[in-house]
Amino acid sequence: NVSWKLSMTGRILMIADCYDAMTSSRVYRRDPISPSKVLSFMFGKSGASFDPTLMKLFMTCVGIIPIGSLVMLDTNELAVVLKPATDPADAEHPYVKVIMDANGSAMENGQELDLHEKDEAGDYRHNIIRLIDNTEHKIDTSRYFV
Repeated sequence: NVSWKLSMTGRILMIADCYDAMTSSRVYRRDPISPSKVLSFMFGKSGASFDPTLMKLFMTCVGIIPIGSLVMLDTNELAVVLKPATDPADAEHPYVKVIMDANGSAMENGQELDLHEKDEAGDYRHNIIRLIDNTEHKIDTSRYFV
């Protein structure tokens, strides 16, 4: 019985591969799991299945609200997260694309918004109310990155 350790590269790839596999459609699972659920699950395995330091760094890179997440805005529009927040200290205000209006109609040419933008009074123009499970609306957010 030979004991061995994964290289640094191997440990990084293990985290990235697991995240990709769980957030993507696969032959054995058509509906991907939402990025926030995957990060929560993976963080719970930190120290046992994943290098805890690398897991924290990975979560910092993908953000609190990961790219590809489906979110409900305060306008009741659905949007997909395209880029993390420009200011890491304000991770709850990423760059998004509106994909469904408040009435539930799909929008192919929805507006792209930087949720970090503020109005004249210093309040955010838009806020995320909650994360939406992609499978709840049967929306594959990966198509917005092709």
